[in-house]
Amino acid sequence: MRSHVASLLILTLFMVASSGANTSLIVGNTGIFGWPPVSWNPNVSCPDGGIPNKRMLRPPCSIVNINGQTEPTLVQVSGVYLTSYETEDCSTKFDPINNGTSYPDNNGDGRPDTFCDSTGNLFPVGDTNSFNPRIHIEFDHDWMAAGWAGASTTYDSNETIPRCSPVPPPMTNFCNGTPIAVQGFVFWDNKDPSSHWELHALTAWKTSS
Repeated sequence: MRSHVASLLILTLFMVASSGANTSLIVGNTGIFGWPPVSWNPNVSCPDGGIPNKRMLRPPCSIVNINGQTEPTLVQVSGVYLTSYETEDCSTKFDPINNGTSYPDNNGDGRPDTFCDSTGNLFPVGDTNSFNPRIHIEFDHDWMAAGWAGASTTYDSNETIPRCSPVPPPMTNFCNGTPIAVQGFVFWDNKDPSSHWELHALTAWKTSS
């Protein structure tokens, strides 16, 4: 589906091939899923907008899928809400794909600062069914260390993004969440126990109706 904006009812991301650059994204129905969006993050410029490495600060704006079609990697999802999320995968240096240098010492203690991924899941507004497809998102620690995401930004803050209050297991984390729209790069994560599509890095968000 190559339309710029697709009206959706239930978002479904299916993996149709298992190897990196040969992945293909099939979009079903939830909120509004559109591409290529006009980027809200000034550090992201994708005129044609799955990336090969989730940490990339300069990921490609498009890939070629197994059918030989050029697909944009920067996408936008609207009409969703964020469940409570967690902090993980902390680091004090950039990933090797970003030169592997130490993070800046912004707090002046003589050591590289520590930055961590903020991860969570998006669901359609009004949906409280944990078995429905969801979209996994991650604010990337390299992007935050570079000042392109995180609390230092107005367009991609992991601290001010609306989200549900944490609920301890075994209860679910669903609520009447604030509707938001998000932008990010599509990445196929096949290293977790449950392989899945995700938006990593999440590059920007806004509240939406």
